[in-house]
Amino acid sequence: MDNLHTFIHTKYQENKYLLLLTLIMLACAPSAISFEWLALRPMVETKDFFSGFWKLIFSHFTHSNWPHLFINITNLVILRLAIKEWAIDRSIIIFVVYSALVISIGLHIINSLTSYVGFSGIFYSLLIYILLTYRKHSPKLYSFAIIIVALKIAHEQWYGASSVLSQLIETNIAIDAHALGVFAGFSFWVLKKLFLSKNKNSYV
Repeated sequence: MDNLHTFIHTKYQENKYLLLLTLIMLACAPSAISFEWLALRPMVETKDFFSGFWKLIFSHFTHSNWPHLFINITNLVILRLAIKEWAIDRSIIIFVVYSALVISIGLHIINSLTSYVGFSGIFYSLLIYILLTYRKHSPKLYSFAIIIVALKIAHEQWYGASSVLSQLIETNIAIDAHALGVFAGFSFWVLKKLFLSKNKNSYV
């Protein structure tokens, strides 16, 4: 019993921030009220876009329907199971906020969507960031995964998203949010490398 308690406590400590993200998604679960209140409106005027500042972040946690929500939660779980080296600490909150803002502002600049909800943009950001961060543990495999992600994004930009998946989640798939997510994850990784490098040099 003690071993089971220790195991559960250890797993909770390792994944508590990931659990927090999941709970926020569940709290913003799809409904007519939450969808309208939290949905990002990229095509509105800039002053209106930033007036609902909470939408810049929380629109990424609400979803068009239950399948949309469960797909993104499942993606997070699979990513956690696949990347065993992933050390999840409180910095993930900073990462998610950064990614959400980059994607939201990017969608407003691109001006391609009237409405946006969903965690997939942040998921792509998280995916590329984790693959880059932990690539040293399995260089060939993770480098191959990065190439696959890049090809998928390019395929979406060129040919569009899956119509079957669009029907399942009852909304258009925001391919620009996926591309912006990859950019956000890559840029965060670069900024972190530069920051760590600068701090390291300051102690020389």
